[in-house]
Amino acid sequence: MAEETPNLKYLENLSAGNEVMMQRLWNVVKEEFPVEKKAYENAMKQAAFKEAAELVHKIKNKIGILGLNTSYTTAKAYEEGLKIGDFTNQKDFEQALLVLTDFIKKTE
Repeated sequence: MAEETPNLKYLENLSAGNEVMMQRLWNVVKEEFPVEKKAYENAMKQAAFKEAAELVHKIKNKIGILGLNTSYTTAKAYEEGLKIGDFTNQKDFEQALLVLTDFIKKTE
């Protein structure tokens, strides 16, 4: 999968140029993502795939918000796959998690 670059364009558009609103939305993403990522990792370690699929669903939305369209499609397929024990998209999804983690660290 080709690496995409996260961006804040969607949040900028959503906040209609209101810097305070944009920062609030971004803060929500920065606070929720690490918690959801860790919960996903724990669910996978425990083979709790239904729970993992629910977490992928939450993370998928953050992936989309940050402009990672290909990764969003991968996350959507992975979410559905997890429900039936298909791990085909796991590697690409987890690569997207690393990209998001790095992006958040760079913006702090």
